Amino acid sequence: MVKFISLGYCVPFDSSQVRPLSDPTSNITRGGTRVQVCWGETVPL
Repeated sequence: MVKFISLGYCVPFDSSQVRPLSDPTSNITRGGTRVQVCWGETVPL
């Protein structure tokens, strides 16, 4: 899995718990079976 550094904040979710987001600034990054929902700038390590 690729690790991420977020300049905002990230909340990890199991992929089965992902729901559509109304927040247009959120990003969903997939890594294996995990999903990270991030707000703000996110850069890969």
